[in-house]
Amino acid sequence: DIVLSGVTFQDNVADDAGGAIMLVDVARFQATDVVFDGNHLAHEDTTLYHGGAIWFTGAGELEFRDTRFTSNAPDDIFLGEVHDSCDAGTTVSVGTCDQNGCDFGTCTEP
Repeated sequence: DIVLSGVTFQDNVADDAGGAIMLVDVARFQATDVVFDGNHLAHEDTTLYHGGAIWFTGAGELEFRDTRFTSNAPDDIFLGEVHDSCDAGTTVSVGTCDQNGCDFGTCTEP
């Protein structure tokens, strides 16, 4: 398990996956009061490369509480198994992602 609380990932760059974080085979990832802002991929081909903030593959669950996603490109979260990219909106009160996709319970604009 990986648990983050009260941290900011800002202006990080990755070549082709996971601008801020790349998770592989993690059972559970929990982010509480975390900011993902301005993270992106150096690769410009957005048809093949995803996960401006987070790239996630492997069995497990992502959980977000009071977490903010802003200006991540080309998308906020990419789920490798299902090739599904998710834009969380601006602020996620409670949301989860698993091998079936993402469910962001409450997303609000600033």
